[in-house]
Amino acid sequence: MNRKRFAEWAGNQSGCPFLYTCNLASTRSEQSGATVKPKPERGDEMKDTILFDFDGTIIDTNQLIARGLNTFSLRYRGRSCSQEEMKLLAGRPLADQMNYLCPGEGERLSREFSSWYARRHDRMTKAFPGMIPLLHELKRHNIRLGLVSNNSSATVQMGLRHLGISRIFHVMVTCDDVRDKKPSPEGIRKALNYLGSHSHSTLYVGDSAGDLLAARNAGTSSALVSWTAQELNDLLKLGPDHVIHTPREILSLAGIPVACPA
Repeated sequence: MNRKRFAEWAGNQSGCPFLYTCNLASTRSEQSGATVKPKPERGDEMKDTILFDFDGTIIDTNQLIARGLNTFSLRYRGRSCSQEEMKLLAGRPLADQMNYLCPGEGERLSREFSSWYARRHDRMTKAFPGMIPLLHELKRHNIRLGLVSNNSSATVQMGLRHLGISRIFHVMVTCDDVRDKKPSPEGIRKALNYLGSHSHSTLYVGDSAGDLLAARNAGTSSALVSWTAQELNDLLKLGPDHVIHTPREILSLAGIPVACPA
């Protein structure tokens, strides 16, 4: 499938096959009583809400996903994915990826892939260095935290349990909870609505073009992590508001003092 046909195919994917009522955490953050100020330029205001993508941003699933896509491509197409195909499939929901590999069989292959993935998940995945301490520090400073992922709720929860951070986020929105996935702003807007947060005081942190475009479409600031597995220079052309080289850099965007190294 060439780039043009892939673009047409991707644009015609409609929703996630696993839709159900939004799986949001049961506890809301307390609302701030501060006076509302005029909206500043996007990216300039200190952030009281930080939303994250999950795979490729918090948890390193890159090798597992790449191995899985190649395994299923060999199984159903007789060849591995090309580098170009890997780029095109990066960040896409699982059903879309499987439908690309075997048109019309996306739902069936998604179930098969999920089982394959779960058996290998814990031994092949880990948090990116510094991400877990960052999340705890943000939580300690009462920053509202959320996840907005194109992955399924079951897969994200598996990763959260593996990393020991199942209770760190105030809200989680996955592809099961929206009609339109990233780069649509629907998931980010749903998270903001639940938290009672404003787009101009929210930062969305991600590793893909879909993340950056979703943040732009939702009116939030965007932060691109430099440890993305995708082509960094291509992503920089999309104009992220911030480029994060270490997780601790996010603290300053939330107005949290960062101690200088000795």
